[in-house]
Order: sequence, then structure tokens, then C-alpha cells
Amino acid sequence: MFEPQKYDAWYDTPVGAATLQSEFALLSRLCPLQRQDRVLEVGCGTGRFVGCIAPSVSVAIGIDLAFPLVDFARRRVEAANFAVASAAALPFADDEFDLVFECTMLGFVEEP
Repeated sequence: MFEPQKYDAWYDTPVGAATLQSEFALLSRLCPLQRQDRVLEVGCGTGRFVGCIAPSVSVAIGIDLAFPLVDFARRRVEAANFAVASAAALPFADDEFDLVFECTMLGFVEEP
């Protein structure tokens, strides 16, 4: 069975921390954020990326199809909101977010 805490612990290793830092820096350069921005991460997993963004924006939401990941993210990241939802059927209105992104989700789906 998949254990979110074991997956998430990789980000606490030297390689994982450096990877997160470099990916977050790249995202920040490509998509500069403003305090009033509303951000959605699709396929948020344990919430590491949206957790980095949340303190800088007005709304940060992460969605993932896997309840165990969303449950873990909710407990780990207080600054963001999380929901179980599918990338194929987002439960949000058009133009609700200033930025919608995914960082690693495509590596985990069968048909990207």
C-alpha cells in the first residue's frame, strides 16, 4: 500500500530538498506571483509545492485524486486548502485562478 509519509520524506533528504528548491525557483521565475493571486495545483500529492506557494498568495488550493495524499497534505500544510478531485473534471469555475499548474503529476498517470 502507498504510504504518503514515506513518499513525502524524500523531500527531507538532501537530494529531495535541493530538487524542491530548484523546481520552486523555476516555477517562481516562470510565473511570478502577486499577493492577491489565486493558485491551484493539480495533482498536489503531499502538498509540498502548493505549500511553498501558499504564504505568498491570497488563495492556494491543491487537488489530488488520492484521498490518502490529500489527507496527508491537509495535516501537513495549514496555509493551503486541499480537495480530492480529478484533473479531468476540475470542480472550479473558468477563470477562478490566476495560475493553475502541475509539477509531478504527469509522471504518475497512465495516460498523460
